[in-house]
Amino acid sequence: MITQQLDFTRKVAVVTGGGTGIGYATALQLARLGATVVIASRGAEELEASAKRIAAESGQTCLAVPTDVKDEASCIALIESTVAEFGRIDVLINNAGGTRMGPLEAIPTKGWDSIFDLNAKSAYLCTREAGKHMIAQKSGAIVN
Repeated sequence: MITQQLDFTRKVAVVTGGGTGIGYATALQLARLGATVVIASRGAEELEASAKRIAAESGQTCLAVPTDVKDEASCIALIESTVAEFGRIDVLINNAGGTRMGPLEAIPTKGWDSIFDLNAKSAYLCTREAGKHMIAQKSGAIVN
């Protein structure tokens, strides 16, 4: 299996939307591969419970940072708190996303803006902030 060749020991990974679903599974796998993981989403209680499960199942540190990725200040705080806590950021997984279902003509502009902010703007904001640190340390990987 390819994961046998991967070693994330001493790496710090941030996963947006990391409290549930694909984000949770990604964060857990990174932790199992040796990474210290930071998971972010809006639901603080569910996020904290997910972080505890990841830490227990992997034996690695998993920090929950409640974050609204549609908010610039919240994205900045996510990356800054990661670097303040662990001294670096090596991996960013821009996983947070979602949509509204229905006919286009039924989606109000405010709804469209919310979808765009969640799926596109959030990746830009987190990438911009994490990228600053990755450039300075001359290493890092971002997955959108």
